[in-house]
Amino acid sequence: MFITACGGSSNDTSNTTEDSMPEIVGALPDVAAFSDEHRGVVVANFAGNDPRSTSARNQLLAALDHDIDARVTIQDMGMVRDLATQYNAAMIVWAGADERALAIAFDAPQAALPMTPAGTAVYLPPGADADYGAAFALGYIYGQRGDFAAALTELDRAVNLLDPDNVAAMSGANLYLLRGSVHRAAGNTDAALADFLQAEAIAPRLGVIPANRADLHLTQRDYAAAITDYTAAIARGTTTAEVSYGRGLAYFETDDYDAALSDLNGAIAANPGWWRPYLTRGSTYAQVADYENALTDYNTALDLNPSSITARYGRGFVYMQVEAYGGAITDLTRVIEQAPEYADAYLLRGSAYLALNQGELALADFQQLEALTGSLPADIQATVATLQAGE
Repeated sequence: MFITACGGSSNDTSNTTEDSMPEIVGALPDVAAFSDEHRGVVVANFAGNDPRSTSARNQLLAALDHDIDARVTIQDMGMVRDLATQYNAAMIVWAGADERALAIAFDAPQAALPMTPAGTAVYLPPGADADYGAAFALGYIYGQRGDFAAALTELDRAVNLLDPDNVAAMSGANLYLLRGSVHRAAGNTDAALADFLQAEAIAPRLGVIPANRADLHLTQRDYAAAITDYTAAIARGTTTAEVSYGRGLAYFETDDYDAALSDLNGAIAANPGWWRPYLTRGSTYAQVADYENALTDYNTALDLNPSSITARYGRGFVYMQVEAYGGAITDLTRVIEQAPEYADAYLLRGSAYLALNQGELALADFQQLEALTGSLPADIQATVATLQAGE
């Protein structure tokens, strides 16, 4: 969840006159035109005659020309925010003393980096090199596309352009945070941690830094470290659904179910349309044998994401606990269709068949389980022997 600190202004256009505004070059495309298969880039210029803005914009235009769907004038920062929300913008770059918008870049259909769209920002203060802003923006865009090598090339270039006497003002913390996120997505764990530490040295009170580091700990299954960093992020004011969910998941993995439920409730309250917190909360309820609430949450998770194998398996497990064997078999059959090597699904479905006295089907599932894992639990071995003896 890469989130930057957006410094600066506002809707203030007091330094702007109509004469300084460029004319609209093209109309924005309809929002519906940005389908799941295609996201584009809209480039806007509202930096007056600032040569740094022109240079940075031209670099973006040259690199992204084939992705540009339209160009449009930005009237004020309020318009930037509206466009960012409407079009799910991943990047806003602005430049100049009055913080005029320079570019809006839209994220890829399947963002490769776990970054928050609509509002990620680079601020180029007076005196900053335009090449720095362009490198930062391109690094972000390439990272979102999953081209990590190209992203790191641009972000390394941006790091080399940092003014050592003006690092904080040049969004240096955000730069190291972004590069760390790219390293994390590319599997470069040590490099990611080093960049997160560098970002924290520049901006020690920025909550998104421990939040990103916590995400890394979570993927490494270092749950204690993840909880520590998520808690630090929350203490610094970063209270997003992602942070609450991450800490809730870490608590779940360490069997602290009360703490998990508290955080997962917070994640759902913050983003009720996100399926993952429902999945993990359903699993938490299942662990404490609250099957009614578990079933409700698994249903919601599947309503929001019908392709979730984990949610469907979880619901099948709950159906088994409440002796709804038909429902369990339906869900587990779907799981096996989606993931034929999901060994636990055969174990659970075989047990459901056994409960319904469908011995041949149960035996077939247990035999498939053995073929996948090379062994069977002792009680299932005994059951298989009994079933085979009855053939």
